[in-house]
Amino acid sequence: MLGSAAEFRRRPARRVRPPVDSHLAQVFMRDLRSPAPPQLPIFRSRRQGELLARLLLGPERELSMLDLAVMLRTDLGTVVREVDRLARAGILRLRRTPGGRVVTRDPSSPLFAPLARLVMIAFGPSAVVAEHFAPLPGLAELHLFGVWAGHYADPAYPSGTACPSGAACPSGADCSANAGYPSGAACPSGDACPSDRDYPSADAWPSGAAGPTGDVEVLAVGDVSREAAFDAAQDCAARLGLPVHAVVRSRAAWREDDDPFLREIRSGPLLRITLP
Repeated sequence: MLGSAAEFRRRPARRVRPPVDSHLAQVFMRDLRSPAPPQLPIFRSRRQGELLARLLLGPERELSMLDLAVMLRTDLGTVVREVDRLARAGILRLRRTPGGRVVTRDPSSPLFAPLARLVMIAFGPSAVVAEHFAPLPGLAELHLFGVWAGHYADPAYPSGTACPSGAACPSGADCSANAGYPSGAACPSGDACPSDRDYPSADAWPSGAAGPTGDVEVLAVGDVSREAAFDAAQDCAARLGLPVHAVVRSRAAWREDDDPFLREIRSGPLLRITLP
Protein backbone atom coordinates (compact mmCIF):
# COMPACT_ATOMS: atom_id res chain seq x y z
CA MET A 1 0.00 0.00 0.00
CA LEU A 2 2.78 2.36 0.89
CA GLY A 3 4.61 1.58 -2.35
CA SER A 4 1.55 2.26 -4.39
CA ALA A 5 1.05 5.61 -2.67
CA ALA A 6 4.69 6.57 -3.24
CA GLU A 7 4.44 5.62 -6.89
CA PHE A 8 1.29 7.70 -7.24
CA ARG A 9 3.07 10.74 -5.77
CA ARG A 10 5.94 10.36 -8.24
CA ARG A 11 3.67 10.52 -11.27
CA PRO A 12 3.80 13.88 -13.05
CA ALA A 13 0.68 15.96 -12.64
CA ARG A 14 -1.56 16.08 -15.64
CA ARG A 15 -1.82 19.41 -17.40
CA VAL A 16 -5.39 20.54 -17.51
CA ARG A 17 -6.27 22.11 -20.84
CA PRO A 18 -8.22 25.34 -20.59
CA PRO A 19 -11.75 25.04 -21.90
CA VAL A 20 -12.57 26.36 -25.36
CA ASP A 21 -14.59 29.19 -23.81
CA SER A 22 -11.43 30.41 -22.08
CA HIS A 23 -9.59 30.66 -25.40
CA LEU A 24 -12.47 32.60 -26.95
CA ALA A 25 -12.49 34.95 -23.98
CA GLN A 26 -8.77 35.60 -24.43
CA VAL A 27 -9.26 36.44 -28.12
CA PHE A 28 -12.15 38.74 -27.24
CA MET A 29 -10.17 40.54 -24.53
CA ARG A 30 -7.19 40.93 -26.85
CA ASP A 31 -9.48 42.63 -29.34
CA LEU A 32 -10.87 44.94 -26.66
CA ARG A 33 -7.40 45.84 -25.41
CA SER A 34 -6.01 46.73 -28.85
CA PRO A 35 -4.86 50.36 -28.71
CA ALA A 36 -6.62 53.15 -30.54
CA PRO A 37 -4.83 54.17 -33.75
CA PRO A 38 -2.58 57.24 -33.37
CA GLN A 39 -3.81 58.65 -36.71
CA LEU A 40 -7.37 59.12 -35.42
CA PRO A 41 -7.92 57.85 -31.87
CA ILE A 42 -11.71 58.21 -32.08
CA PHE A 43 -11.77 54.74 -33.69
CA ARG A 44 -11.82 51.70 -31.39
CA SER A 45 -8.71 50.22 -33.00
CA ARG A 46 -6.53 50.38 -36.07
CA ARG A 47 -8.20 47.20 -37.28
CA GLN A 48 -11.61 48.87 -37.24
CA GLY A 49 -10.25 51.82 -39.23
CA GLU A 50 -8.70 49.55 -41.85
CA LEU A 51 -11.90 47.51 -42.10
CA LEU A 52 -13.87 50.71 -42.75
CA ALA A 53 -11.30 51.79 -45.33
CA ARG A 54 -11.82 48.50 -47.18
CA LEU A 55 -15.57 49.00 -47.33
CA LEU A 56 -16.13 52.78 -47.47
CA LEU A 57 -13.39 53.82 -49.92
CA GLY A 58 -13.04 53.04 -53.61
CA PRO A 59 -15.58 51.20 -55.73
CA GLU A 60 -18.56 49.77 -53.90
CA ARG A 61 -18.11 46.03 -53.36
CA GLU A 62 -19.51 43.14 -51.36
CA LEU A 63 -17.09 41.12 -49.27
CA SER A 64 -17.54 38.02 -47.18
CA MET A 65 -16.42 37.89 -43.56
CA LEU A 66 -13.70 35.43 -44.48
CA ASP A 67 -12.43 37.73 -47.25
CA LEU A 68 -12.14 40.58 -44.76
CA ALA A 69 -10.39 38.39 -42.20
CA VAL A 70 -7.79 37.34 -44.78
CA MET A 71 -7.29 40.90 -46.03
CA LEU A 72 -6.90 42.32 -42.52
CA ARG A 73 -4.85 39.34 -41.30
CA THR A 74 -7.01 38.77 -38.28
CA ASP A 75 -9.34 36.09 -36.96
CA LEU A 76 -12.85 35.61 -38.28
CA GLY A 77 -14.52 36.26 -34.93
CA THR A 78 -12.99 39.74 -34.67
CA VAL A 79 -14.25 40.66 -38.14
CA VAL A 80 -17.76 39.35 -37.41
CA ARG A 81 -17.98 41.40 -34.20
CA GLU A 82 -16.75 44.60 -35.88
CA VAL A 83 -19.07 44.19 -38.86
CA ASP A 84 -22.07 43.48 -36.64
CA ARG A 85 -21.40 46.62 -34.59
CA LEU A 86 -21.11 48.79 -37.70
CA ALA A 87 -24.18 47.20 -39.27
CA ARG A 88 -26.23 47.92 -36.15
CA ALA A 89 -25.10 51.55 -36.41
CA GLY A 90 -26.43 51.70 -39.98
CA ILE A 91 -23.01 52.22 -41.58
CA LEU A 92 -22.79 48.81 -43.28
CA ARG A 93 -25.35 46.52 -44.89
CA LEU A 94 -25.41 42.76 -44.43
CA ARG A 95 -26.90 40.28 -46.87
CA ARG A 96 -27.30 36.53 -46.47
CA THR A 97 -26.19 34.29 -49.33
CA PRO A 98 -25.92 30.49 -49.67
CA GLY A 99 -22.20 30.87 -49.00
CA GLY A 100 -22.67 33.00 -45.87
CA ARG A 101 -23.14 36.65 -45.06
CA VAL A 102 -21.63 39.40 -47.20
CA VAL A 103 -21.20 43.03 -46.23
CA THR A 104 -21.09 46.30 -48.14
CA ARG A 105 -21.37 49.98 -47.28
CA ASP A 106 -24.67 51.81 -46.98
CA PRO A 107 -24.39 55.04 -49.02
CA SER A 108 -27.87 56.09 -47.90
CA SER A 109 -26.72 56.39 -44.28
CA PRO A 110 -26.25 60.00 -43.10
CA LEU A 111 -23.03 58.82 -41.48
CA PHE A 112 -21.52 57.46 -44.69
CA ALA A 113 -20.10 60.61 -46.32
CA PRO A 114 -18.55 62.28 -43.22
CA LEU A 115 -17.21 58.97 -41.90
CA ALA A 116 -15.75 57.99 -45.27
CA ARG A 117 -13.99 61.36 -45.40
CA LEU A 118 -12.41 60.79 -41.98
CA VAL A 119 -11.43 57.24 -42.90
CA MET A 120 -9.87 58.45 -46.16
CA ILE A 121 -7.68 60.95 -44.31
CA ALA A 122 -6.62 58.60 -41.52
CA PHE A 123 -6.50 55.20 -43.24
CA GLY A 124 -6.81 55.95 -46.96
CA PRO A 125 -4.26 55.87 -49.78
CA SER A 126 -2.22 58.89 -48.67
CA ALA A 127 -1.62 57.46 -45.17
CA VAL A 128 -0.84 53.94 -46.42
CA VAL A 129 1.39 55.18 -49.26
CA ALA A 130 3.33 57.42 -46.86
CA GLU A 131 3.87 54.50 -44.48
CA HIS A 132 5.26 52.13 -47.13
CA PHE A 133 7.11 54.53 -49.44
CA ALA A 134 8.73 56.90 -46.89
CA PRO A 135 11.42 54.35 -45.84
CA LEU A 136 12.66 53.90 -49.44
CA PRO A 137 16.29 55.05 -49.80
CA GLY A 138 16.77 58.07 -52.06
CA LEU A 139 13.16 59.28 -51.92
CA ALA A 140 12.96 63.08 -52.17
CA GLU A 141 9.26 63.72 -52.87
CA LEU A 142 6.11 61.64 -52.85
CA HIS A 143 2.86 62.50 -54.62
CA LEU A 144 -0.54 61.05 -55.38
CA PHE A 145 -1.97 61.96 -58.77
CA GLY A 146 -5.02 61.07 -60.78
CA VAL A 147 -8.35 60.07 -59.30
CA TRP A 148 -7.37 59.78 -55.65
CA ALA A 149 -5.55 63.11 -55.63
CA GLY A 150 -8.80 64.55 -56.95
CA HIS A 151 -10.77 62.88 -54.18
CA TYR A 152 -8.55 64.45 -51.52
CA ALA A 153 -8.89 67.87 -53.18
CA ASP A 154 -12.67 67.60 -53.39
CA PRO A 155 -14.33 68.49 -50.06
CA ALA A 156 -17.60 66.99 -51.36
CA TYR A 157 -16.09 63.52 -51.87
CA PRO A 158 -17.44 60.85 -51.45
CA SER A 159 -20.88 62.34 -52.13
CA GLY A 160 -19.91 62.84 -55.80
CA THR A 161 -21.64 66.22 -56.04
CA ALA A 162 -18.59 68.11 -57.26
CA CYS A 163 -15.78 67.49 -59.72
CA PRO A 164 -12.39 66.77 -58.10
CA SER A 165 -10.76 69.31 -60.38
CA GLY A 166 -13.15 72.05 -59.27
CA ALA A 167 -14.63 72.49 -62.73
CA ALA A 168 -18.38 72.76 -63.09
CA CYS A 169 -20.12 69.52 -64.00
CA PRO A 170 -22.99 69.24 -66.44
CA SER A 171 -26.26 68.97 -64.59
CA GLY A 172 -26.61 65.50 -63.15
CA ALA A 173 -23.26 64.28 -64.47
CA ASP A 174 -20.84 62.44 -62.25
CA CYS A 175 -17.34 63.69 -62.94
CA SER A 176 -15.65 61.87 -60.08
CA ALA A 177 -14.36 59.13 -62.38
CA ASN A 178 -12.20 61.46 -64.46
CA ALA A 179 -10.21 63.83 -62.31
CA GLY A 180 -7.74 64.97 -64.90
CA TYR A 181 -6.44 61.42 -65.03
CA PRO A 182 -3.50 60.95 -67.39
CA SER A 183 -4.91 59.48 -70.56
CA GLY A 184 -2.37 56.89 -71.53
CA ALA A 185 0.42 59.33 -72.32
CA ALA A 186 3.54 57.74 -73.74
CA CYS A 187 6.73 57.55 -71.75
CA PRO A 188 9.51 59.98 -72.62
CA SER A 189 11.64 58.87 -75.53
CA GLY A 190 13.97 56.09 -74.56
CA ASP A 191 12.40 55.50 -71.16
CA ALA A 192 11.15 51.94 -71.02
CA CYS A 193 7.90 51.22 -69.25
CA PRO A 194 7.77 47.46 -68.58
CA SER A 195 4.42 46.10 -67.61
CA ASP A 196 3.69 46.25 -63.86
CA ARG A 197 6.96 48.05 -63.22
CA ASP A 198 5.90 51.49 -64.33
CA TYR A 199 2.79 53.43 -65.11
CA PRO A 200 0.30 51.84 -65.06
CA SER A 201 0.30 48.80 -67.34
CA ALA A 202 1.15 47.75 -70.86
CA ASP A 203 -2.33 48.69 -72.08
CA ALA A 204 -2.87 52.44 -72.34
CA TRP A 205 -6.34 53.87 -72.12
CA PRO A 206 -7.74 55.60 -75.19
CA SER A 207 -7.06 59.32 -75.27
CA GLY A 208 -9.56 61.14 -73.11
CA ALA A 209 -10.93 58.01 -71.47
CA ALA A 210 -11.35 57.83 -67.74
CA GLY A 211 -8.96 55.65 -65.81
CA PRO A 212 -10.06 53.05 -63.27
CA THR A 213 -11.91 54.84 -60.49
CA GLY A 214 -10.26 52.84 -57.71
CA ASP A 215 -6.62 52.77 -58.84
CA VAL A 216 -4.09 54.61 -56.68
CA GLU A 217 -1.39 56.40 -58.69
CA VAL A 218 1.88 57.26 -56.91
CA LEU A 219 4.76 59.42 -58.12
CA ALA A 220 8.07 58.81 -56.33
CA VAL A 221 10.69 61.49 -57.04
CA GLY A 222 14.36 60.82 -56.34
CA ASP A 223 16.96 58.12 -56.69
CA VAL A 224 14.54 55.33 -55.87
CA SER A 225 14.90 51.77 -57.09
CA ARG A 226 12.02 50.81 -59.37
CA GLU A 227 11.96 47.35 -57.86
CA ALA A 228 11.67 48.80 -54.34
CA ALA A 229 8.88 51.13 -55.47
CA PHE A 230 7.07 48.21 -57.10
CA ASP A 231 7.32 46.18 -53.87
CA ALA A 232 6.05 49.13 -51.81
CA ALA A 233 3.13 49.53 -54.22
CA GLN A 234 2.24 45.86 -53.81
CA ASP A 235 2.30 46.24 -50.01
CA CYS A 236 -0.02 49.25 -50.29
CA ALA A 237 -2.36 47.34 -52.59
CA ALA A 238 -2.56 44.51 -50.06
CA ARG A 239 -3.45 46.98 -47.29
CA LEU A 240 -5.98 49.00 -49.29
CA GLY A 241 -7.52 46.29 -51.42
CA LEU A 242 -7.03 48.60 -54.42
CA PRO A 243 -4.59 48.51 -57.35
CA VAL A 244 -1.57 50.73 -56.67
CA HIS A 245 0.78 51.85 -59.46
CA ALA A 246 4.11 53.56 -58.80
CA VAL A 247 5.94 55.87 -61.18
CA VAL A 248 9.59 56.72 -60.43
CA ARG A 249 11.25 59.85 -61.80
CA SER A 250 14.52 61.57 -60.94
CA ARG A 251 14.61 64.98 -59.29
CA ALA A 252 16.06 66.49 -62.45
CA ALA A 253 13.24 65.09 -64.57
CA TRP A 254 10.65 66.42 -62.11
CA ARG A 255 12.21 69.92 -62.08
CA GLU A 256 12.42 70.19 -65.86
CA ASP A 257 9.34 70.69 -68.00
CA ASP A 258 10.25 68.62 -71.05
CA ASP A 259 8.50 65.37 -70.08
CA PRO A 260 4.97 65.23 -71.60
CA PHE A 261 3.92 62.56 -69.13
CA LEU A 262 4.93 64.65 -66.11
CA ARG A 263 3.31 67.72 -67.67
CA GLU A 264 0.05 65.80 -67.89
CA ILE A 265 0.40 64.77 -64.24
CA ARG A 266 0.92 68.40 -63.25
CA SER A 267 -2.13 69.49 -65.24
CA GLY A 268 -4.43 67.31 -63.13
CA PRO A 269 -4.96 66.92 -59.40
CA LEU A 270 -1.72 66.41 -57.49
CA LEU A 271 -1.32 65.76 -53.77
CA ARG A 272 2.10 66.02 -52.19
CA ILE A 273 2.48 63.61 -49.28
CA THR A 274 4.46 64.90 -46.32
CA LEU A 275 7.43 62.67 -45.53
CA PRO A 276 8.44 62.10 -41.89
